[in-house]
Amino acid sequence: MNRFLTGILLAGALLLAACETQSTLDPGPIDYGNITTIDYNKHVQPLLDEYGDMLSQAGILPAGLDLSSWDKLIKGYNRGEVVIPYDAASSLLVELSTKYNNPNPLDSLKLAFLERWIDEGAKNQNGEVPYAGSKNVVFVCNQNIGRVSVIERSAGVVIRNIDFADLGFSTSSKPHDIAVEPDGSFWYVSLIGDGKVLKFNSDHELVGQADFVAAGLLALHPTKDLLYAGHTLSIPDVPATIAAIQRSTMTLTVIPLPFERPHGIVADPNGRYIYFSALVSGDMGVIDTDTNPTEVADYYQLNRDPQVIVHVNPAPDGSKLVASSQLTEQLLVLDVSDPANIALVDSAAIGNRPWHPKYTPNGNFVYCGNDMQNTISVVNTATWQEVAVIGNGTGSDGLANPHGLVIDHAGAKAYVTTRNVNMGYVPAFDLGDNVDYGCLVIIDIATNTIEKIVELGPFNSGIGIAGDLN
Repeated sequence: MNRFLTGILLAGALLLAACETQSTLDPGPIDYGNITTIDYNKHVQPLLDEYGDMLSQAGILPAGLDLSSWDKLIKGYNRGEVVIPYDAASSLLVELSTKYNNPNPLDSLKLAFLERWIDEGAKNQNGEVPYAGSKNVVFVCNQNIGRVSVIERSAGVVIRNIDFADLGFSTSSKPHDIAVEPDGSFWYVSLIGDGKVLKFNSDHELVGQADFVAAGLLALHPTKDLLYAGHTLSIPDVPATIAAIQRSTMTLTVIPLPFERPHGIVADPNGRYIYFSALVSGDMGVIDTDTNPTEVADYYQLNRDPQVIVHVNPAPDGSKLVASSQLTEQLLVLDVSDPANIALVDSAAIGNRPWHPKYTPNGNFVYCGNDMQNTISVVNTATWQEVAVIGNGTGSDGLANPHGLVIDHAGAKAYVTTRNVNMGYVPAFDLGDNVDYGCLVIIDIATNTIEKIVELGPFNSGIGIAGDLN
């Protein structure tokens, strides 16, 4: 072979190798309208890289967000998640192109692909859904939009939304309160608007329901197959009843009461009594579940001016109850060591319109939200004095009209839902639906400081925590 021919062959080989290398390094534009099977590395990550640059250039990249990998993406930004598995419409990454005044949104094909990937679970290269199977969660009712959000507690991000309209309930179902089995196997939610108590399994599938008009607060019995339900305070003419529900079958028994406007309801942690309160009169009632779980055993009249007792919570040893009194801006301390002779033994002055007091697991403190003061009061149970106030009072720190409150089993964190009816809190982005836009506020109990704000949506009310009866 002459040197001329050899040179031609060598040049051809080099050209072919160069073409192959160029093809490997740069496959060319991705056709997002014709992808059959999504490959995270090939299809999603390049789009996230591009979108991140676009958001940065527009000056609206959410603070703290890193889109350079799936692991970093699912951590979200400083006010929560940016993708919610199976719910693209409510995911911030999508909303920044559909609801926000974004000068640099994704084009329709890329946006449709991003929505498809999220609605299929926002899976990584290995097909994993973010935080799949996590039991370390809190459930929050978004009352005004008929939804429950599931938040991963350690990450502080929403990992699932349950929309009740998608399950055949009304758009005004108004989910209000949550109760969770101690092992997290099932959770329950009351629907004010539809008059229901629903049962879901740990995969968030609806597995049972019971009818109860204007269903409000829920109390899960710690040992027996019982769930108790009261009525909402937002409707004037509710029956003078509560309900006992057999959890395994969702069979409901209506229990008549000796007083009007029942609202607060709670289970004795020792596993015998159910306590409930009247909203206006301040009366307290008792059910002895050992003798008759569907009949009032006794009731007690406070014999003082009407208190508007909204919520009650038991001490960990079951010896006392605290009740929030709206009119007197107090915690009332009730001795229930003898449930047949309930006695008012002390009180603590706190803030304006106290709601949902909760004992810490060691019994040393009670945390209580002050709805109209935008703060959380911390009360020492040895002295019944307020020893700390959390929040700046304006709501701008997230504590705008605190509503529900739970404390984790370790006593490390308090989780507070907010309704933001006075618009003290301003969301990070104006998406056109900011009215009553509330949050989940996570509080570090060791320091009594706000650790994180997780933006959720309009009017956040009841809250439940997996694995805890607090």
